[in-house]
Amino acid sequence: MINDGFVSRSFMQIVRAVLQEFGCEERELDLDRASVKALDLLNHTQTLEDAMSVCKMYGILRRNEEIIKRMLVRQRAAYNMVEEDNYYILARAEKDEVHRIYYVTNAMRRTPEDMLISSVSLEETHAFSVRRSGENTVFSYGNYYLKGASSVLEADIFSAADDKLVCTVCAEIGADNKFKFKLKNNNSEYHIAPDNGYICFYDMKYMNTLLKGELINTDKKVADLEWSPTDEQEDYISVGRLTLFKGSFDEAELLFLITAAIEEIYRRYMTSLNLDNSEIKRIRDELPYMELRGGSRY
Repeated sequence: MINDGFVSRSFMQIVRAVLQEFGCEERELDLDRASVKALDLLNHTQTLEDAMSVCKMYGILRRNEEIIKRMLVRQRAAYNMVEEDNYYILARAEKDEVHRIYYVTNAMRRTPEDMLISSVSLEETHAFSVRRSGENTVFSYGNYYLKGASSVLEADIFSAADDKLVCTVCAEIGADNKFKFKLKNNNSEYHIAPDNGYICFYDMKYMNTLLKGELINTDKKVADLEWSPTDEQEDYISVGRLTLFKGSFDEAELLFLITAAIEEIYRRYMTSLNLDNSEIKRIRDELPYMELRGGSRY
């Protein structure tokens, strides 16, 4: 807990575990440098669960940046004495194992409207924004743009060339309170279908060859997406793990926009349910740390 600007030993342990995981144990916290380390770890994660863990860890640093900076100055001696209590030890995949896997998330930015695409397949992280108004594009030279629809459970994607609707990404919330996504008004080149927790993308040309009642051959999928909220109840952030099986990064623009639409729909909907999250923010201010795997709140 915080007492006159001082933090608890348990909070020090959590911060130390996070900084060690990122490999950025330094005299001072530099959030920009930490984000580079965090993204490198994110790009090498082996599972969506591990990717979510990286995003949560980065969120600890982002939310408590000033508190941590003060701690590293005012309580440096106590911090240096904290034993290494590793809540996380995430396995790193080899580069060739995660080639063509792209992470799309708003968890690694300072504001939830700002997203990024990150991968070992890219020379540098690709950042973009999804704002409430205006046209939101993944690439400055893009062929499509994303706009929020009148319903918080929908988002429209248009062609940049002629402003025609390409598809509407929409969500349904089942009895299990889980989000299920589909495309309607679909004039895109893709069909999406759920498959054991994945959102699978198929070429519409292939789908049109199927006879009535014929099963989809999953070997024909163009890409698949694992997506999940990271349980950040203040900003409602989430992360998508998009694996491309066909096509290049530039050719996947529409897939990235659909993924961004899914994350924006989730954030807008959850925000609409909880317009006043001042209580959450107050608790966060008093307890500047969160649960880590196997740990508990102090």
